[in-house]
Amino acid sequence: MRLEAFLLTFGLISGAKPSETTFENVTIWKSAEEELAVIVSSNSLKQHLPNTSLDLIAITGEIPILYENSLSNISNVEQIYFHENELTEIKPGAFKNLTLEALEVFYSNLTTLKSGIFCNVSLEKLEISYNFLSKIEPFGGLTGLRVLSLSHNNLEDLEAHLLDKLPELQVLDLSYNRISVLHPKLLNNQCKLKTLLLRKNKFWHFPNIFENSSLELLELSSNLMSKLPEGVLDNLQNVSRLFLSFNHLESIPSNVFTGHPNIKELDLSNNRITTIASDAFDNMPQLVNIKFTSNKLAKYDPNWFHRTPNLYQLNLANNQIGDLPEEVFRNLYSDKKQWISLSGNKIKTISPNAFRGFKRFDTLNLSFNELESWDGSLLADTEVIFYLNLLHNKIKCVGGDLDQAFKANFTYLGMNPLAPRCLQKILDWRGDKHVVCTAPCLLY
Repeated sequence: MRLEAFLLTFGLISGAKPSETTFENVTIWKSAEEELAVIVSSNSLKQHLPNTSLDLIAITGEIPILYENSLSNISNVEQIYFHENELTEIKPGAFKNLTLEALEVFYSNLTTLKSGIFCNVSLEKLEISYNFLSKIEPFGGLTGLRVLSLSHNNLEDLEAHLLDKLPELQVLDLSYNRISVLHPKLLNNQCKLKTLLLRKNKFWHFPNIFENSSLELLELSSNLMSKLPEGVLDNLQNVSRLFLSFNHLESIPSNVFTGHPNIKELDLSNNRITTIASDAFDNMPQLVNIKFTSNKLAKYDPNWFHRTPNLYQLNLANNQIGDLPEEVFRNLYSDKKQWISLSGNKIKTISPNAFRGFKRFDTLNLSFNELESWDGSLLADTEVIFYLNLLHNKIKCVGGDLDQAFKANFTYLGMNPLAPRCLQKILDWRGDKHVVCTAPCLLY
């Protein structure tokens, strides 16, 4: 019998454990360009670290398994990054008595996180992203954890009590997974959770998991939702930023957003919205920024935003709006300079008093429409306007008082079929007045 075969047979009979060497031919980096150490073969990271404090270390090289005590008893490093290590398993006890601010495991092959992995660990941020996680057992031992990111994995189902022992959790990122529903009790003990990121999952319905929630930011973009039921935000009264872009929404009914006391930023862009109830955004005292970009709206309802006094950023670009009627924005009266984009619509006509009452504009973007004329009287009530963008329309001439027509600091009139006489009139008037771009030019 050959010696190697004898030793293998002896090891199996005697019950001897195979080698549990975690680190073989791996490199520890202090920064992207500064190498700290090369580990030829070792079971412990600690013995290869200096006694001085380190802001961060990154570990590169193949590490199939983090065995017990691999990172134990380390307290002089603030952040540890594992990057592209082909890691397939973390054994319970691998992080025993580890004290860190942040631990990140990126681009590896983890499929499961077992209970007990994080016992006796002091950690504020844990990020295990770009792996293949499909099963996670309830977290334990991370009583000080504030940020948990499990994005870019294969998660479909999460246990009801997964987060029960994370009382300090403030940010939870589950983006880019395969989740279609969350257990109603998942957030029962998360009274400090402020940010929940669920982008790019498979939600068909708005999650029904919020009970007296303290959430301030909710991200549900790039899912499969087609409806928002009335009252869906009743338990989300603290939310100030809500992102619902890239879903399949077709309409916005009453009593979804109406009367919400704290929403400041609302993103409904890149949906299929054709209808919005007249009172859909009434009585929203904190709303300042709303996006309807890339929907299918055929008109702007002047009744929107009643008693919504702080709105000053309105993005309606890339819809199908055909005209702007009298006093179309009559409910927009914030003291701040208005930022309004209607770029990429089908606007042919603007009523003479469409902008009546507007005193201050930062930006009025009407580019990529079908306007055939522009008249100075349209901005008669406007005292201040910084950018006026009329790029790519069908404007042949500008009528009325040019001082009124071009009162903006910058007017972009390029890519319009201006008649030669009209163009010369503008050039003669311009002199050293406000900048008027009659040919392609950069405003920003």
